[in-house]
Amino acid sequence: MKIIQNPKIYHLFCFLIHFMKPQKGLFIVLILGLFAWPLEQSFFPYFIKLIIDGLTRLESLQIPLNEMPIFKDLGKILLLGLVFFLVTEFIYRSSDFLRAFLLPPYMARLRTYLIEYVARQSFTYFSNNFPGAIANKINDLPRAAYELFDTICTSFIPGILNGLIAILLLFMLSPLLGLIMMGWFVLHLRISWVASKKASLYAKDQSEALSTLSGKIVDALNNIFTIRLFNGFHYEKKYLDHYQTSAVQKYTKTLAFSAKLKTILGILGLLEYTAMISASLYGWKMGWLTLGDVAFILTILQNIMQSTWWVTYEFPHLFEQIGISLQAYDLLTQKITIQEIPGAPALNVTKGEIVFDNVSFHHTSNSLEHPVLFKNLNLTLKGGEKIGVVGFSGSGKTTFVNLILRQFDPQQGRILIDGQDIKDVSQASLWNAISVIPQDTSLFHRTLYENIHYGNLTASRDDVLIAAQKAHASEFISLLPHGYETVVGERGGNLSGGERQRIAIARSILKNAPILILDEATSALDYKTEKNIQESLLTAMKNRTSIVIAHRLSTLSRMDRILVFQKGEIIESGTHQELLNLNGFYKYLFSLQSNGFLQETNDSVL
Repeated sequence: MKIIQNPKIYHLFCFLIHFMKPQKGLFIVLILGLFAWPLEQSFFPYFIKLIIDGLTRLESLQIPLNEMPIFKDLGKILLLGLVFFLVTEFIYRSSDFLRAFLLPPYMARLRTYLIEYVARQSFTYFSNNFPGAIANKINDLPRAAYELFDTICTSFIPGILNGLIAILLLFMLSPLLGLIMMGWFVLHLRISWVASKKASLYAKDQSEALSTLSGKIVDALNNIFTIRLFNGFHYEKKYLDHYQTSAVQKYTKTLAFSAKLKTILGILGLLEYTAMISASLYGWKMGWLTLGDVAFILTILQNIMQSTWWVTYEFPHLFEQIGISLQAYDLLTQKITIQEIPGAPALNVTKGEIVFDNVSFHHTSNSLEHPVLFKNLNLTLKGGEKIGVVGFSGSGKTTFVNLILRQFDPQQGRILIDGQDIKDVSQASLWNAISVIPQDTSLFHRTLYENIHYGNLTASRDDVLIAAQKAHASEFISLLPHGYETVVGERGGNLSGGERQRIAIARSILKNAPILILDEATSALDYKTEKNIQESLLTAMKNRTSIVIAHRLSTLSRMDRILVFQKGEIIESGTHQELLNLNGFYKYLFSLQSNGFLQETNDSVL
């Protein structure tokens, strides 16, 4: 029974059962309906026994059939048997319809919960796991839950009940035969049950190997253009062969263990057949079993053997689904590191002032030790202030804005917006208060209109068109055959980098949030388009707290203040002209540019 004592499996089943609660009563009715099939299978041989015994007695009498009282009794037995089988068959088939009615909504509830739970995970969670692997697990767990329920309800419960009822009937007929059958039945299930622990581990390893292989294949396909450019097909084949070999080896182990288990149980079953047939024939010879009893024993022996083997054949499938479920459960139910206080109030933004109060932060991961990025950072961004942020790659610029967005929590200190600690307010209200235009713009595989409209789902079509015009996106949209109804492809792949950024800018303009963050928002634009859109961005920044990360320092000339980052420290602060006059690090960065572009260096990446 050790497998049930496995806390992971116990918690998995508790988790899966939890989603049955909205239809708990119907699930109970469904499970009770499963008793019909084993009753039918166990009592059918008993009706055969009654008929054979009756016919045997009829044959021994030398009077006309219509004058024999026992003939009328046989008619009653046949009628009773017919009614019994019709009722049990109706109940069992009704449970099939009930299962069809219950399981799809159950899977939908489970899938919806997983999507909502995973969506609340931290930035680190999505950085450490392939998006494709997460999506696979979200689909795997409901599907595996269905398979587990179906296997348990259509194989295990009926099979085990069939065996128990048959053993009870045999005990009533002959305690000796009942003991022989019970001994085999218990030993058969015990061996299968004990083996299940090891088999479930094999299945889990196999599932993990296949999932890893799938993730690597998806990663390769996502980078197919890079593979072509560097002629990496041979390398990728060798790279994937390692994971392919691992998956094959683990799958072979699972199948080999299953074959070994079936061989042992097959030998045990052969011994059971021999013992039961021998004992039955001996009992008939000695006169303490009738011919009907022997027919009953042989028929029920065949039934119980088939149902028990049915259970055994389903064990590998059960192990496989448990392995898939455990692997998905482990990934999808990881503790959410960025926790929201239950019932947290909404953020109330009045001025948009942002304060870093003695903030210390370093990245954490399972495999790397990261140095401290920010140490005792104290900084105030005034409401409505336009802040430029510059520095080499890895200096902490993106982490700085991610802390404001609460993608990470600092190890020490507080981040306040208008005097409210962002840990104490609801995350939804925090994100509603901030518009972000990222450097790596990702769009939904939907129409251009839907992607822009996502910035404010209550906005009118006219509002969407105005936002597109301000972002200078309407210029290229008007040239497309389907205009705003053009589907942009996965992640916006049908658009150029500059076109994607203009859609992202339009989306943020439409959102009209009191705080605006631009992370290299114009880096993919050509010089002319950038100049045109800068005026729109300056208009969008008006009366908003704006944080602009830029490599082109010329784009920061109209900022109220520029923060110069170096390895997590703000080493200079001032206007564009003040920093040039300071003749410090900012002046050095500016001198590196020939056309307003900040070259990347190999400074340490934090």
